[in-house]
Amino acid sequence: MDVNLRVVCPYLIVAILIIGFMNNSFAQTQQISDPENSPLMYDVTITLMDISDIDYENGGYSLSFWIKLYSEDIDFTLVPPPEIDFVNGKIDEIVHEYTDKNSYSAKVYGTFFTNMNFRNYPLMHLSLPIIIEPVQQPVDEIKFVSGKVSSNIDENLTVSGLLFKQVKIDTLDYTYFDGDVFSRYIVTFEFETPILTSFLVGIFPILVLAGLVVFLFGCGRSYSSSFFPCHRCWRVTTTTYISDIRR
Repeated sequence: MDVNLRVVCPYLIVAILIIGFMNNSFAQTQQISDPENSPLMYDVTITLMDISDIDYENGGYSLSFWIKLYSEDIDFTLVPPPEIDFVNGKIDEIVHEYTDKNSYSAKVYGTFFTNMNFRNYPLMHLSLPIIIEPVQQPVDEIKFVSGKVSSNIDENLTVSGLLFKQVKIDTLDYTYFDGDVFSRYIVTFEFETPILTSFLVGIFPILVLAGLVVFLFGCGRSYSSSFFPCHRCWRVTTTTYISDIRR
């Protein structure tokens, strides 16, 4: 049976174009969904346990907290957790490290630093951030995201003279001067002084001093003399003593 090529060729060309388009789309879908071409995602949770010291002069604060990395797609027994850089802190000790199939946790002791704002003193507002990022892997290899269990403080945590206000969580891609980009996780614990404490510490002493100054220097001479009879005696005694010296 003879086949007319003029009739068949257009259909063959269309079929080849459709097959090529489908193969290209499938290849792109595989590339996007391929785990090897996407960064490893780690859920981060930080639980603040204690604030042992706050250096208001230098902006330092000593903390202890639990940090947990979690991922349903990573077997931590086969792929060790990334080394963490505590960007704004100096770590003293990491203890109680524990790794299971989908999570890694540890307790961290260290001193962290920030610029403290005393603009509204004595109504003090303190923001104490903890900033972490991977030590070596850039953002196209590892990303830190907020965990399903949000970072918070321990329910038994108390700080002398401060009230806990809230926790702020932020994730971003930080670019260094050399162009390297790293995933950052930032948790900020916010505290403030109670209004009564601020009044007693900052305002009440000023009012006491102002009242004392008004009482001592704002009253008349006769009023002062009646309440302080020794004042007149002291003047007479002093005048007599000076006259004796001159003689």
